[in-house]
Amino acid sequence: MKEYTSIKDLYDWSMNYDYPTPYSVFLDLIGYSRDELGTALVADITKAPLGYLELDYLADALSEIANYGADAYDYAVSLLDSEVNA
Repeated sequence: MKEYTSIKDLYDWSMNYDYPTPYSVFLDLIGYSRDELGTALVADITKAPLGYLELDYLADALSEIANYGADAYDYAVSLLDSEVNA
C-alpha cells in the first residue's frame, strides 16, 4: 500500500495529544466516523486542539484525500487498524 505522507504526518503529530486529536477531526471530515461509528468523534470542533500548525497538517492530509480518493482513505483507516492491532 502506498504511503500518503501528509496523512501519516498528521497521524504522527496527533499522537502528541489527548483526545480529541487533530486526527480525530480528520476522521470526522473524511466521513469515517459517521460511516463506521454512526456519530462524529469530535462533538464540538471548537474544543479540538487546532492551531495553525495542526490546521496546516490537516489541510495537507485532506488534500491527499481529495487527490487520491479511496486509496488515501483506505491508508488513513489502515493507520487506525495498525494502532488497534499493536
